[in-house]
Amino acid sequence: MRQAPADRVKYVLIGSAVLTTGVLALVSMFIGLRMAVGAPIWAAVPLSVLWFLAIVNLDRWLVVSLQRTGHKRHALGIALPRIALALLFGLIISTPLTLQIFDHDVQKAVEQLHGEASRDFLREQANGPDSQRVKVLEQRQATLLAQRDGSGLVNTENDPEIKSLRGQLPALQKDFTDNDDSAACELKGERCKNGAKGKSGDGPEYQKYVKRRDAAKTQIDQVEKKIDDKAKALRAAAVQSKGAVVAQAEQALPGVQNELNTLRQLQRRERADFERANGANDGLLIRIKGLNRAAHDEGRVYWSRILLFAFVTILECLPLIVRGLQLFTPAAAYEDAVRQRRARDRQLLDEHLREQEAAGLRENEERLDHAEYVAHRRAESLRQLAGRTIDRETRVHQDELDRWEDERMRALSRRGSEPGANEWGRPINARVIRGQDDTPAGATRDDITIYPPARQRQGLWGRLFGRRR
Repeated sequence: MRQAPADRVKYVLIGSAVLTTGVLALVSMFIGLRMAVGAPIWAAVPLSVLWFLAIVNLDRWLVVSLQRTGHKRHALGIALPRIALALLFGLIISTPLTLQIFDHDVQKAVEQLHGEASRDFLREQANGPDSQRVKVLEQRQATLLAQRDGSGLVNTENDPEIKSLRGQLPALQKDFTDNDDSAACELKGERCKNGAKGKSGDGPEYQKYVKRRDAAKTQIDQVEKKIDDKAKALRAAAVQSKGAVVAQAEQALPGVQNELNTLRQLQRRERADFERANGANDGLLIRIKGLNRAAHDEGRVYWSRILLFAFVTILECLPLIVRGLQLFTPAAAYEDAVRQRRARDRQLLDEHLREQEAAGLRENEERLDHAEYVAHRRAESLRQLAGRTIDRETRVHQDELDRWEDERMRALSRRGSEPGANEWGRPINARVIRGQDDTPAGATRDDITIYPPARQRQGLWGRLFGRRR
């Protein structure tokens, strides 16, 4: 920057925009922590400062990472993802600020949401299995109380025969009504559905409908009489067994009342817990819902929210926008200085890498020479050790062979005077090189070889290292 003082103001302004975005992020985080989780001030302040540092560093990285390239399309492709990330930051930062600015409208919408949640809970509870069980128990309790007091000893409507008879009445009543309407239509032209047939009056058609009407009425009276008779019989039987019915009602009533009270207490406790949680639900999510509700119901809040979001987003993207526009303009003195500095740094780095590579090659050559020298000395030492080992083995074998020869010569000299030996002192069963049993004619002493007995013919290695057979 000292080499390009004319560009200082431009980059100072870009840095100021980055700091402005960081300050907005700090305020937004402080409001969000206080609003969403109810964090105390002593905890919200350091967390907000950390968020400020994170946003400033991210914005700084986004600005610095936009570098000039040889192709404008390439530069645009580099800038677009960073601008999209800046838009995301703008949305995150602007939301708590918008909630705080429109807090009055948001609170009203949140209260509406709380009321809707309460009504939904009550509706779900009323249609739930516990409520259905409560209704059944309430009916059962009313029946048992009536039976205990003597006024409800029997419920005749629960009798299967009465239910069957009452099931016949709707069809009979419909038949009676239809025929009565048709008779009135034929007689006076009233209540006609499809119009009268011919002239109105007391004629054959009228008499036909009257007979049908009377027949339906007779059947209805008969069914109702059967219902009354059956009900009287049931009540009479209940009066006779009143004591047993009252005793059964008194025995069953406490269990029904206990279960009913338990379910009612459970429902009251669930409603109290829900209302408590619903009233305490004033966090960030429900406030966002309230903001959406307020923006939907009132255009002022909607457009104010849009403008505020656009304002914060523009502030967030301003450093990137300025930096992106610089990519499509001629390079400034500062950028030329930076490019030259980077080229010089790259050259120094390449030279350093080449020096490290040369030093590594020299070190590898030294290690290779050392390894070859060690291998050569190891092979030479092994050859010397092998030679000394062979010399010592040869001397040992020679000494053993000489000892064995002396023993055999002494043994042969003793056997020469024994009976059964030939003129050479060899036993008769001694093996001959060119024959198995007899000496060929004309053979001399030099033509035969005397072998030791089988137990002594084991070879030199067998005598030195093996077991005697």
